[in-house]
Amino acid sequence: MLKPQNEILQQSEENDLQEQTLDETFIANIGLTEAQFHAEGALGRVYLALDTELNREVAIKFMQKRHMHDQARKERFCLEAEITSRLYHPGVVPVHGIGQTEDKRPFYVMQFVHGETLQKTIDTYYSEADRWNVHRRNLEFRNLLAHFVTICNTIAYAHNRGVIHRDLKPENVIIGRYGESMVVDWGLAMPVDRDESARASGEKTLFPSGHQVRQRSGHDLGAGTPAYMSPEQASGQSSMTVSSDIYSLGSILYKILCGKSPVDGIEGGIQQIRQKVIDGEWNHPKSISAQCPNALEAVCLKAMHLQASKRYPSALELANEVERFLADEKVQAYQESALETPLRFFRQHRRMAQITAISIVLLLAVFLGSAFRLGIAARESQAVNETLLKSAAKLTAVTVQMEMDGRWFLLEKEASNPRLIEHLNANQGPLHDQSRVLFSDLITAIRDRAKLDEVEAESWFICNSAGVQLARHPSGSSIGQTYAHRDYFHGNGIDLQSGKIGS
Repeated sequence: MLKPQNEILQQSEENDLQEQTLDETFIANIGLTEAQFHAEGALGRVYLALDTELNREVAIKFMQKRHMHDQARKERFCLEAEITSRLYHPGVVPVHGIGQTEDKRPFYVMQFVHGETLQKTIDTYYSEADRWNVHRRNLEFRNLLAHFVTICNTIAYAHNRGVIHRDLKPENVIIGRYGESMVVDWGLAMPVDRDESARASGEKTLFPSGHQVRQRSGHDLGAGTPAYMSPEQASGQSSMTVSSDIYSLGSILYKILCGKSPVDGIEGGIQQIRQKVIDGEWNHPKSISAQCPNALEAVCLKAMHLQASKRYPSALELANEVERFLADEKVQAYQESALETPLRFFRQHRRMAQITAISIVLLLAVFLGSAFRLGIAARESQAVNETLLKSAAKLTAVTVQMEMDGRWFLLEKEASNPRLIEHLNANQGPLHDQSRVLFSDLITAIRDRAKLDEVEAESWFICNSAGVQLARHPSGSSIGQTYAHRDYFHGNGIDLQSGKIGS
């Protein structure tokens, strides 16, 4: 993965300056201008430039000068460019062109994605989570899992084309500003035989051209990042399959669940870490993070099984498992307890859970009345009554909590909608007529999405930071009035005198 400019260790200031400064004439000859150094990795350097013909920002990746006479590294760089350009998927950065400099140094031009690595996104989550309320934490955690699903789908596509990545890790995933999840750095990618399901997918096998098909060297077979590589890759096996990438995806999921890689904190050098990976000597997620959901731990452990044959058969199956968790459906890899199954059912069917709780309370009332009329002994009747009432109270509490959680989650999700935030920032003063229709459409859309989630309410409304009501459903005369004094707006516990705040 490319390292940020301020993290790069240079051999010398003079060499660094020479290589970072591109020949402006050469850049102009390929239709680019304003090239600026951006980042570097083990094999290449990336510059940002402006495509003068289409007036767009692009990234140019050059092979580093110190490797230009290393034929194996040169082939690896060219293989990365070819494979990246031939994987037509939203999760792979589009390549616009490839070429070489006058001194025969290869380069390729690609889309520049504004964003940050998944590694940084995960680190931010774990550094900020304690400051967030439970609903914000839940929303951000689910966003991380959604990115993971997208990564799995991208890798599933590559596998169906007959290519494994071999260096999957959070640093090799870019999270764009608008939700993109892009898998980058295909420099260690390797063609593999496609299984029957891949051939049946309808995707054509990706055969790298010419000399780039030759077998990897023994040194190259063990290349990669030890903290995220599979046991078979760590041991340098030549007959790797898609299962190796499945293990690496499981390691990324481990990082999402725990905030650290499976072998973080292991003492010793790279060889010691490789051996720990080969032997499967790492802690299970829940021993690192007690908050880790049981079902996701089971998914992670299956993906990272020491035996390749016992992992998920495809990245698509792994993605489906995480999607089942996100949809609150049964995860195949996890054996639910006797309590978890009905609780999950009640979460999925809130209305039925409410009716059930009410029915139980009514039945208890009838039972208690009958017990009284039949003259049950006072002590026995009281003990039975207390037990039944406690059970009913627990079920009612669970039902109410699920309903509240559902409403809070919906509000948190809608409040983070970029479109809503944009228009709220633009409408902080009194409501103008031209904004009424816009906000009316927004509140109607929120109400409709809530209905799909089985969340009902008598009214929905949007207020700006000054307390001005911008929209209401159903529409009413309150639109345009200021409600900054209300408790639900300022959270002081009571309504204040109208006009004291926000007027």
